[in-house]
Amino acid sequence: MDKKEQILEAAEALFAEHGFEGTSVRKLAKKARINVAMVSYYFGSKEKLFKALVEYRAGTSREQLMELSRKEYDPMTRIEKLVDLYVDRIFDNHRFHKILQREIALQQRSKMHEVIVDILMRNMNEIRKMIEEGQRKKVFRKVDIECTIATLIGTISQVTKSSMLACKMINLDPETNSIFDEKNKTRVKKHLRDILKNHLLIRK
Repeated sequence: MDKKEQILEAAEALFAEHGFEGTSVRKLAKKARINVAMVSYYFGSKEKLFKALVEYRAGTSREQLMELSRKEYDPMTRIEKLVDLYVDRIFDNHRFHKILQREIALQQRSKMHEVIVDILMRNMNEIRKMIEEGQRKKVFRKVDIECTIATLIGTISQVTKSSMLACKMINLDPETNSIFDEKNKTRVKKHLRDILKNHLLIRK
């Protein structure tokens, strides 16, 4: 891991635990085991570091989405692969997702909020293309694409943003279970695949 990635990893851990305001550059430097000047050298400011973190994580998601679009899958298989991709990424990177949800909900820093929304919308547009492709091929029926995407992302977000609430919702003891284990990840994938299959496919 190079110094830049080292700083990004440290920033993600601290932003998730303390929030943007509660994370100082000094704390970041200590966590990343570097001197304070290196944060400015690589990123310029804490705000630019935050933007770089969002681009770092969301950019990887976009690359995976574009790779999925290039594969020779039928439309429904592509959507099922999409479900797997998003569940895996949000479950496995729930710390980063928590940071995004907090910033989007607070809307305290308008420029940062716009950056987050702009980056995430690029990913949403890739999902839109997959659904539209299925419609062009007469495999998917006409649906509200925006609300369909919201159903996908919103369901995963609801399950992951509060592990205690999520455990209680699906009848698990939060003291002895983790919502992020493989069994629950598989359960969410199956649920979303079933929903989207019934929602999207044209019935013969």
